[in-house]
Amino acid sequence: MGNSRTKNSARNASVAAVTQIINVLITFITRTSFIFYLGKEYLSINGLFISLLSILSIAELGISDAIIYSLYKPISEDDKKKVTALVQLFQKAYRYIASAILVIGLILIPFLDLILKDTPNIDENIILIYLLFLANSVFSYTFAYKNSILKADQKNYIIHLIQQVMRIVQALVQVAILITTQNYVLFLIVQIIFTLAINLLIIRYANKNYPYINKNNEVELEEFEKKDIFISVKSIFFYKLGSVILTGTDNIIISRILNYILIGVSSNYQMIISAVNNIIMTAFLSIASSVGNLNTKNDSNNYRVFKQLLLLAFWGFGISSVSLVILSNDFIELWIGENYLFEKITVIALVSTFYINGVNVVTYTFRTTMGLFREARFTPILASVINISLSIFWGKKYGIHGIFFATTIARLFTFGTIDAVLIYKKRFNKKCLEYFLLYYKYIVFLLGITFLTDKVVGNIQIDSWLDLIIKAIITFVFSNLLLIIIVYRTVEFKEVIKKSLSLINKKIKE
Repeated sequence: MGNSRTKNSARNASVAAVTQIINVLITFITRTSFIFYLGKEYLSINGLFISLLSILSIAELGISDAIIYSLYKPISEDDKKKVTALVQLFQKAYRYIASAILVIGLILIPFLDLILKDTPNIDENIILIYLLFLANSVFSYTFAYKNSILKADQKNYIIHLIQQVMRIVQALVQVAILITTQNYVLFLIVQIIFTLAINLLIIRYANKNYPYINKNNEVELEEFEKKDIFISVKSIFFYKLGSVILTGTDNIIISRILNYILIGVSSNYQMIISAVNNIIMTAFLSIASSVGNLNTKNDSNNYRVFKQLLLLAFWGFGISSVSLVILSNDFIELWIGENYLFEKITVIALVSTFYINGVNVVTYTFRTTMGLFREARFTPILASVINISLSIFWGKKYGIHGIFFATTIARLFTFGTIDAVLIYKKRFNKKCLEYFLLYYKYIVFLLGITFLTDKVVGNIQIDSWLDLIIKAIITFVFSNLLLIIIVYRTVEFKEVIKKSLSLINKKIKE
C-alpha cells in the first residue's frame, strides 16, 4: 500500500497494455474460427445476446464504483476493519445482484421474438442459447466481489494477469471445439466455465494477500457510512441505467428496424475498435486509483495532471481513430472478404463514437474519483433518450450509419459536456470555456489530420498483408508527425515528454 502513485500507475498501465495486446491476438483467432466454422447467423445472434445481457447489468446499480471509491481512504490509512466491512458488504450486495439478473433474465424469455425481426437460421434452440448467455452473466457477478480491494489498492495488474492467462486457455479450448465439432452450445459452456475459474482465482489471490478480510465476520459499518454508500449507489444507479441503455440498444434497434445480420457485420468492426480501445482505455483506467489517491490529498498539481492526461487521450485515441478510418476496410477485406464490408461513412460513424468515448475517459476518471456521482446521475439517461430517439429516426432514414452517428451525437453533447463542467466547478474552480475551446480544437485538428493522411495513403493498392502493413506504418508515422507539429510547443506536451523520459530512465536504472 506504500507504493508511489507513479510506480503503481506505470505498472498497472504496462501490464494492462501487454495483456490487452495478447487479448487482441486471441480474440482475432477465436473470431476467425467462429466466422469460418459457424458464419454470419451465429455471429449476429452472439452480438445481439451480448448486447441484451449487458442491459441486465443495471442490476449492479453502480455498487462496485461506490464501494471502490469508499475503499480508497481506508486502504491508504491501512484501516483493516473498515476494508473488511466494505468487502463483506460488497459480497452481500453481489449475491442479490446475481439473483436479480437471473430473475429479470428469465422474465425476458417470452419477449425474445419481439427483439428479433427475422427468425434466425440456426440449428440450436434460441432459448437455450439465451439461457447460456444468462448463466454466464449471473456467474460473472456471483464471485466477483473481491475484485474491489485489488482495484482500490492499485493492483489492477493482478486482475489483468489472471484474466489474460485464463482467456488464452479458454480461446485454445473454444477454437479446438469449433474446429472439431462446430458446436455452438459447447462453445458457450466453455465460456461459462472460464468465467467461474477467473473469479475463483482472483478470490484466492485476495484471500492470500488480504487475509484479514475473512477473519472478522462480525465487522459492521456505521449507519452513517452505510447511508453515504447508499446515497452514492442511488446516484450511480441512474448513471449506470443510462449507460447500459446507451451502449446496449444499438444492436437491438438494428435487429428490429433493419436486419439482425448487420449485427454480425458490425461486430467485426466493433471487435477491431474494441481491441484498440481496450489497449488504450486500460492504460488510462489503470491510473484511476492513482487519480483517486491524488484527489484525496487535494494536490495542487491536479489541473496540470488533468491537462496532460487530456493531451495523452487526444493523442492515443486521435491517432487510433485516423488509423481505424483509413485501414479498417482494407483489413476486413483481406481477413474475411468483401461480403463483410461497410461503406466508409459507416466506418466513420463507428470510429467517431470510439473517439468521443475515449477522450471523455479523462473527465470521467476525475469526476468519479472525486466522488461526484450524484451530480452526474442523469447524464446517461439524457444521452440514452437522445440516442434512442435519433437512432430510430436516422436508422429508418439513413440506415445503419444513422444509428451509429446518433450514438456519437448523444455522447458528445452529454458526457462530453457535463463531466467537464462538474470537475471545473467542483475541483479546479475555473470556468470550463478553456476546456471546450481545447476539446473542440482537438476535434478540428483530428479531422484535418485524417483528411491529409488519407490523401497521402489513399491510393496505395492493398493486395496482400505486406501492403497493408506498409500502409499502416505510413499512416501511423505521418499522422503522428502532423500531431507533433500541432502540439509540440504546448506546455502539456513538454511536461508529458519530460515525465516519460524520467520514467524510462528510472526503468533503465532498475
